[in-house]
Amino acid sequence: MTLPKLLITGHSGLIGKILWRGLADAFELHGVDICLDEQTGNVFRADISNFEQINAVFERIPELACVVHLAGDPRVEADWQSTLMNNVVGTRNVYEAAKAHKVKRIIFASSNPRYRGLRRFSSKPAYPGKPGQNHDARSHSPGRILWRQQGCRRGDCQNVL
Repeated sequence: MTLPKLLITGHSGLIGKILWRGLADAFELHGVDICLDEQTGNVFRADISNFEQINAVFERIPELACVVHLAGDPRVEADWQSTLMNNVVGTRNVYEAAKAHKVKRIIFASSNPRYRGLRRFSSKPAYPGKPGQNHDARSHSPGRILWRQQGCRRGDCQNVL
């Protein structure tokens, strides 16, 4: 029996490693992360903020069934430029590559404030570059917008995990 192919972006991170171990029996796993010294087997080094790099990863995985998108800058203290490139542009690039390669399911996770155990939301607008401010609230919303723009619906991925 052929296992469905699943790509985990950010697979070297805490949550990516946990998922890798937990899903190894149910999927043919592929991983992508910028924090790799070298590519081996089903694990690729790529910067998701660079469309050509992430698209090349998708090209190397024919008949990819699902993407678990975890890659991004998880730091609470991340500056706006890093949040924009790694969390917003990177997420857009993953969605665009998935669409171009006809991937049927994407699971998007943004764990920045939850991972750190912090939630700093304000009724005031968030401005790029404001010192000490958590940018996840700004990057998570664009992630949801991109999800909707790609024609995804709630419940699309419920039967995957």
